Amino acid sequence: MATNAYGQDGQPVIPTNYADLLRMAAAHVAALTYGHMSWGLGRHDNWAVDLNRGTIEWRLSDRVARAPVELIGTWASDLGTYRWGWDHPAIPAASAPSAQAVKAFADAHSIAELQSAELPCSFEQAQDIASTAVLIGDLQGLFVGQASRTALAYLGFGEVTLSSD
Repeated sequence: MATNAYGQDGQPVIPTNYADLLRMAAAHVAALTYGHMSWGLGRHDNWAVDLNRGTIEWRLSDRVARAPVELIGTWASDLGTYRWGWDHPAIPAASAPSAQAVKAFADAHSIAELQSAELPCSFEQAQDIASTAVLIGDLQGLFVGQASRTALAYLGFGEVTLSSD
């Protein structure tokens, strides 16, 4: 059976070329983010993440949004580097399954740009790199939060639930 933009299972074929993969991942995350704006992503009063429990919570003025979460990676502004969650000293590797999936995909398809634990990159490039984990890991969204004065955390999340508490 021949395939085109969709594989035999009806799912889009993920590009094995680095530039095409980044483009697809960025577009995918942009579309997901647009959809999450309907419940208030980006308009929260505050947020909290518990990587030990694997949860993220956004507090909005009239409700709370919660989702399962995992650390995809971090970007250090002072170093200009992105570090994958699968090799992050602050968390166990098991806390970053989608980052691990990117590593396995990169290894299987010889995508050298995604095989290193730490990559030199700009802020914009870090967002695109993290987006590959949302695409490959089949996550529902990407949230970027300030982890420290010089570090951003790229957090992938699953299905969001809303409550009024």
